[in-house]
Amino acid sequence: MYSEKILYGLDKIHYCTNDGIIKPIKGALDIEVKMNEEYKFATIYGNDAIKLNGKITGTGTLNILSLTFDEQKDILGYKGEIGEIYLDDAFNPQPVTLLFAREKADGSELYTVLYKCIFNITNIDAKTLQDNVDEDTLELNFNVLIDSNRKNLRYFTLDTKYADKYKVDNFFKEIQLPKNI
Repeated sequence: MYSEKILYGLDKIHYCTNDGIIKPIKGALDIEVKMNEEYKFATIYGNDAIKLNGKITGTGTLNILSLTFDEQKDILGYKGEIGEIYLDDAFNPQPVTLLFAREKADGSELYTVLYKCIFNITNIDAKTLQDNVDEDTLELNFNVLIDSNRKNLRYFTLDTKYADKYKVDNFFKEIQLPKNI
């Protein structure tokens, strides 16, 4: 009855830096994105009458088991060489594109791209455990910005059941745009 609306099974979380190469985030567990619109109502004759749309903002959280050193450099903007990473006062993270899939109850998927995300600095957490395995996950917070290089888009979602086959087949190979853009 609700096969078109029920979403579960988040999967295939990837990222892309300015080099255009899309890579999977190996330890990614899930992602949550919140888009908000600032608005206010204009009053006419003392009544709220007109909704004035404002700026759209987006934030998100990526939950992961861990990041490789390369992922920390690419996604968080840390610096480093092979086997080393560091953070200095010249820290200026570059935006990344995030891509992921959500499975629908009918077996098809929704593919989503967040075009311009900038991650916040993450905490360093070190624990010593005896006879136990540490199963803590990291929460990485990010902002979803307008991508002026891609027609001022923030995100794009396509349904694999109905969308253009080329876009579906190449979604995790090259960044896709909406049809009418």
